[in-house]
Amino acid sequence: MFQWIATGFTLLRIWSTAVGPFAALQACLWVALRKIFPGQPALARAVMPQLRTLEIQIPGYSHPFFARWPASDLHILHTIIRGEEYAPLAASLDPMAPIFFLDLGANIGAASLYFLNRYPRARVLAVEPGAGNAGLCRRNLEFFGERARVVEAAAWSRNIRLVFRPETTQTGTEAGIRLREPDPHEEAADAIDGFDIPSLLAEAAVLPEVPIAVKMDIEGSEAEIFSGSNLNWLDGVC
Repeated sequence: MFQWIATGFTLLRIWSTAVGPFAALQACLWVALRKIFPGQPALARAVMPQLRTLEIQIPGYSHPFFARWPASDLHILHTIIRGEEYAPLAASLDPMAPIFFLDLGANIGAASLYFLNRYPRARVLAVEPGAGNAGLCRRNLEFFGERARVVEAAAWSRNIRLVFRPETTQTGTEAGIRLREPDPHEEAADAIDGFDIPSLLAEAAVLPEVPIAVKMDIEGSEAEIFSGSNLNWLDGVC
């Protein structure tokens, strides 16, 4: 409960700065109703603010970042950029090395942005299954040209078509998209490719001498990744 309340105050502060206190309070009410009454989505929809895209200038970054509101984007951006969530990983790496970052569960590209900005010789492959997330990720990383590539796909233990768990694809759950392998003979219009790590590294043409760093935030699919039969790619991770 304490963590839930603390997150609420953090959202209120972040959103108030971006859209003003009244809109921020309305969005917090929307979040609270979703949490308290998960079986009655109409209650939350009745107070949900209109979805919009904000252009944000981040201190120390040379180009703007685009984030949806009231989606989870601003909270993620705050956690990664201002909160430096990946600073422990960054501290262990040579800032001038030509590191290849494999960003699994890239969302809208905040972590990739952090790595590319901090490591001027780095390249990133951002892997994100959600179409809306992946589209915004491309927009946020296009400034970096060939240093950044976005793949609309999922990381998995093997190469296979996957389907979305529908309860994780609603507005407000953009950072919690989950996938599963389809049932036998199941046909899904929104199926997406899943690739194992060796296939992703091969697609990116990563040279053997290039150090690899992996950021993995894929909503429980980590267990699937590490259950794969080919884990030799771990030998190249710095």
